[in-house]
Amino acid sequence: MPEFFDEPPTVTHSTGSNGATGPRPPRLAAKIARELEQRIVEEGWPVGHHIGREAELVAEMGVSRWTFRDAIRMLATSGLVTTRKGIAGGLYVASSGQESACRLAANHLAFVRVDPGEYGAVLCALTEAMLAQASRQATAAQREALRRTLTELDTGGPSAQSAASHTAHGQMAEMTGNPGLRLLVGILDQIAYFSALYSDFDEMKWNANAIDVVGVVGAMGGAVLKGEARRFEALARRFAGLQRDLYASSRILKRLPIDGSMRQRVYDIYPQARPIGKVDLVEIQIGEMIYNLGWDPGVNLGGEKELAQRFGVGRWILREALRSLEQLGVVEMGRGSRSGLHILSPDPQTAVRICRQQLSRSGPSTAQAAALRTMFPAAAGPDQTLPPIHDLFAKILEGGD
Repeated sequence: MPEFFDEPPTVTHSTGSNGATGPRPPRLAAKIARELEQRIVEEGWPVGHHIGREAELVAEMGVSRWTFRDAIRMLATSGLVTTRKGIAGGLYVASSGQESACRLAANHLAFVRVDPGEYGAVLCALTEAMLAQASRQATAAQREALRRTLTELDTGGPSAQSAASHTAHGQMAEMTGNPGLRLLVGILDQIAYFSALYSDFDEMKWNANAIDVVGVVGAMGGAVLKGEARRFEALARRFAGLQRDLYASSRILKRLPIDGSMRQRVYDIYPQARPIGKVDLVEIQIGEMIYNLGWDPGVNLGGEKELAQRFGVGRWILREALRSLEQLGVVEMGRGSRSGLHILSPDPQTAVRICRQQLSRSGPSTAQAAALRTMFPAAAGPDQTLPPIHDLFAKILEGGD
């Protein structure tokens, strides 16, 4: 695992009997957090997996309850775990590290309102690299899995085709064997998804775009399987153009009003995107409140009781939804004289840190990291200003602070 993706170790200092100061190992909570994180990754536990109850895990790890809770707070900050109360309570896997990192980075880019031209150009370059690397690096098993998905894409109805298209694109990213490339592509995918949810395309144009995306993803998969490198550039350009047009139609980008009914057409062709519980739905609805208020940092959305009544849920449901949004850095529940839920501007440094942690976990090779740095070089000096996506990606890839 290349050192430049590792976070600087947490080092404290102790003073010996002779007054000398020396390094002391990272505190116990950080060690427990790393052990739990490693277990989640190595076991491949899915989102929603019940890791265990607090008392059981405290006993298993041989630490105090307070040390354990410190460790969980560290993991919850990156969105990797969440805690639940009640009969089925305990510690649960909240998301894959990849998903959390992509959502954090995409939120930041949505806040700064990336230009559609930059979005399309970056997506085109990354998609062409993805196709080339997938064609070269894929295993026989991965090729067979993609072939089966493409068959579903050709033969199913609209919902099955949409699901197969999403799966095929993810399979091609996985086939590259390049965690860094997969992360950056995933960030742009998140932006496209929210653009589809809140596009101001009319029904005919929106459906035409969705059908065209399915078609070009199928063509991309076919070209990868056949090793048709000469087609990669044109296919990447076509795919990026469709996604750029969708992004340019985003009412979030334009800071135009949105409402929940706009999500329905996405759910109609991709039912898997529909929120599966009240917590997920309330999280989405609060996000829509933030968008409709122009994502204005500092605005007070209301107190806990008021919000629970507004969305018709109990405080436990509301708190779970808020916990996820707080981890994404878009809201903060104030206390005392500053009580109420306040809108925040997403912190780019948090997105950078979490993305680096994901890269540290997944372990891209030195060559892979160097190639991506060539695509997204850091600013030459303090006077150079990079476009938002280039700036964020360069900081993610440049390594430890």
